[in-house]
Amino acid sequence: MKGAFLVAWSLVAVVACLRLDPIHRPLVADNQLYFYLAERAASGTPPHVSHVDTKSQLGVLTTAAAIRAGRVLGADDVLSSRVVSIAAFALALPLAAELGAVLTGSALAGHATAAALLGARSLAEHAASGNNVKVFLLMFALAAHLALAKRRDALAGLCAGAAFLCWQPGLLVVGAVGLEALLARDGSLRRTGSLRRAATVAAGASAAVCGYEFYFFAHGALAAQWQQEFVMTLGSIHTPRRLLVSLRFLLHEGRDASAGMRILPLSFALVAVVAVGRWLLAPRQSAQQLCASTGWISCAVAGLGAAAFTVYDHQGVPDLFFPDPYFALSVAVVAAFVLAQAQRWGGTRGGWFAAVGLAAVLAIPVLRGTPRRPPLAFDLEDQRRLAAVLRGHSERGGDVWVYGAVHLLGLAHLDNHVPYGLFYDDVRSVLDVEAYRPLRDGRMPQLVVQMRGEIPGASEYLASEYVEETPVEFRKQGLKVWWRVGC
Repeated sequence: MKGAFLVAWSLVAVVACLRLDPIHRPLVADNQLYFYLAERAASGTPPHVSHVDTKSQLGVLTTAAAIRAGRVLGADDVLSSRVVSIAAFALALPLAAELGAVLTGSALAGHATAAALLGARSLAEHAASGNNVKVFLLMFALAAHLALAKRRDALAGLCAGAAFLCWQPGLLVVGAVGLEALLARDGSLRRTGSLRRAATVAAGASAAVCGYEFYFFAHGALAAQWQQEFVMTLGSIHTPRRLLVSLRFLLHEGRDASAGMRILPLSFALVAVVAVGRWLLAPRQSAQQLCASTGWISCAVAGLGAAAFTVYDHQGVPDLFFPDPYFALSVAVVAAFVLAQAQRWGGTRGGWFAAVGLAAVLAIPVLRGTPRRPPLAFDLEDQRRLAAVLRGHSERGGDVWVYGAVHLLGLAHLDNHVPYGLFYDDVRSVLDVEAYRPLRDGRMPQLVVQMRGEIPGASEYLASEYVEETPVEFRKQGLKVWWRVGC
């Protein structure tokens, strides 16, 4: 695909993010947590030390590097975090376009891939908001598959390793890329070429992991990183959701069933059903075709794995960012088939008609954009004002524990009283949450700022040792403020 088209897709991604107002939009949901982790890392406190979190942290560290670079240039931390996130999205679209074109042999199908990814629900919104680690995961996964399809095995391994280091389920990408490198074109194992390719992929992935682990070793946080990313994660296995409910979540991109099925997951389901049917009818021929098609083995394995994992475990729409690249590639398959059939029966004119029709269909989710929501009663500047209040309290010697709103600490450049800014199921595997008291050096915090639900175990001390006095500006943002009695 021509470089000018790839640059154009990058510009489209940037424009899509800019229209979502990254300058003023507030920090919301999990992006609040990952901004705090990134800001603390940029200030010298590594992830897993500033906050107990069981996800791998390369996305956070990438954002932290952007924040540090922005500080040198005099840029605001939130803006820096959003610039690097938008840049990742601006790389993802041309990577998707090029990968779709390489896999299908059709430049138009490549454009369909990028257009489909642009229309993925809330992806542009989270890229504009910054700090969502799954935006980086998506970008690295696409880069890994494209590098492998172009036989740049070391780069493929490096990018696949980076995907894993953004979120542990990204290990599927490493396995899928390694499997394709191992398999020869005829489906057999070649002791020289394919083993060498697989070893090169493994070396690239290992280089990414070693660099990542060295960061935590150098900051004296290696034990905390291993404990949280692997021990705690393995100790907390989520109960699978009901299959039909999960499939509905996937096919509707997290919307209510009345909203109708979405193009990306529906295309993936269609392609998967057809592929499985062909495999059952002619397994040998299907295996030979798959192994002879460069790049498809890794995409098929990773795509099916990502979709299955998301069916098994999901909490919200950002969990769809993991399978979204593979959903977009399925759109490329459908587009290539439709274009080929149109050209077969209608010649060049039929191909153009089909291309225009596909463009119109793919434009629908893009034009719809993010579903309309009631405007928030506050923006980023309002959040900064609350952060300044916490900063002033800390400078006067007060201890602050923020639960569920740690972005305020990031904006104020403060550590939390304890490294638990939110309790979730993985924490319960190592901590008696209901009996927990937020003690640091034997002291309870003087000020507790609470958001996102009740604090587990707080009934034992909050009502008896604290009094709620929430200023109006805090209440407008859904926060409660508790002051320790006698302070």
